[in-house]
Amino acid sequence: MRMQLVGFPLRTYRRIRDQLDAWAESLRPDVDFRPAPSLRETPPFLNESVINLAKANVQDGYVHLVVAVSRDWKRLRDLFTLDCRVILLRAPTQIEDITWEELRQSLEMYIDYEKRWWEAVCPKDVRHALLLPPPSFKPERHLRGFWHVCDVYRDVALIERAQQMLKDVAGCHRRKAAAGQCWIDIGGRRFKNDPSHHGLTIEERAGGRRFRFCMEVPVGFHYDVDRDAGDEFWIYDLSGNRHRTRHANVDPWGMVRI
Repeated sequence: MRMQLVGFPLRTYRRIRDQLDAWAESLRPDVDFRPAPSLRETPPFLNESVINLAKANVQDGYVHLVVAVSRDWKRLRDLFTLDCRVILLRAPTQIEDITWEELRQSLEMYIDYEKRWWEAVCPKDVRHALLLPPPSFKPERHLRGFWHVCDVYRDVALIERAQQMLKDVAGCHRRKAAAGQCWIDIGGRRFKNDPSHHGLTIEERAGGRRFRFCMEVPVGFHYDVDRDAGDEFWIYDLSGNRHRTRHANVDPWGMVRI
């Protein structure tokens, strides 16, 4: 698990840097930590330099983000929604006055929870339901928004709820198909993994890495979408546009090609 601490005021970062570095070196082998401090001395808004640094770290696989106190921290949450894990740092004191012990306790609580989440919820391969695109795949009414039910923080009971929700999604929508398994939504649309991976996004053409719920999505991965009878259907894309077609390629974000 790779995590980054984003937007820490530079003055505070300098004060606790030695302890933070020593702590990071002592972490268990399956946890990698990287600071992404602000370039400002005092608590900043998340300006473009901090956001760009966080983006660069994500490209290196640091997809678990802890954000130092900032009025606009939700900018990062919205930027990486359903792709990375983004949480606001909780501390008993102002960020300028935080002690190393307070910070250490907060970070270790976060690591413990994220490990639980990773083991129980994070996709491990492309057959996972969380790679299905929310704008395009329509689940049963009681399963609507299951993606957001799985994007949970702090409360262990919410992880258990997410696990049950994923079991329910598989029970309702996972089906056998001629070439293996597929997902079928309430509109009768079949979402089949295309092994050819020929659908490259703009980011992938530029050499970028893409993540969904912290899992790196294979380059070019997408679903072939059709209906069993071969008839036409409507499907929504990432921008909310509706397309009528007999066949579509759709990636996990809802980018539709027909």
